[in-house]
Amino acid sequence: MFEPMLEAHPEFSELWDEFVKEWSSEPEGLPHYVLISDVVRECSKILASGQKYRIRKVLSVVERWLLEGDPYVREAATVGFIEDLQNGNLHEGTTPEDFVEFLGPECSFWWKKVERFFSHGEPILDDR
Repeated sequence: MFEPMLEAHPEFSELWDEFVKEWSSEPEGLPHYVLISDVVRECSKILASGQKYRIRKVLSVVERWLLEGDPYVREAATVGFIEDLQNGNLHEGTTPEDFVEFLGPECSFWWKKVERFFSHGEPILDDR
């Protein structure tokens, strides 16, 4: 799941290495959700520093997760990454809305689903 992310943004490798070191003995496998919050925090810092091209690369990976990932990866992209990206508490120098322009079509669809879940309690389902 994270290999394409590390290719898109090699600077995440330090986060990845620390994460793997801490969680490698987990019998159920790596809990990627834990790392996703850290990646979102880093994305906020990256965008705050004006590196829009890097955010485009990162969000293109999230788009791939949604389009090509297995059910776990798609769920991690939606209720992990996108939900965390909408969490203002994880931003430093940015807001969730600052990222909307970088969302691909699939990310945009799920962004709206997550928003409606929190604003109206609607289920986060693919009802297309």
